[in-house]
Amino acid sequence: LFGKTENMRNTHFKGDETLIGQIVNVKITGARGNSLMGELHSPNIPPRGLLDVAGAV
Repeated sequence: LFGKTENMRNTHFKGDETLIGQIVNVKITGARGNSLMGELHSPNIPPRGLLDVAGAV
């Protein structure tokens, strides 16, 4: 599969098609000229909700 890091770096890792569209943790195991190589570290990250911050506008 192929994804992007938080810094928008291309990342390639093995995984099945059920992960397409999901946010997953990937452990980076190598680097190439324009991309990173990795392995699936954990299947899924729970969805992030909005934080209730007192006094926020």
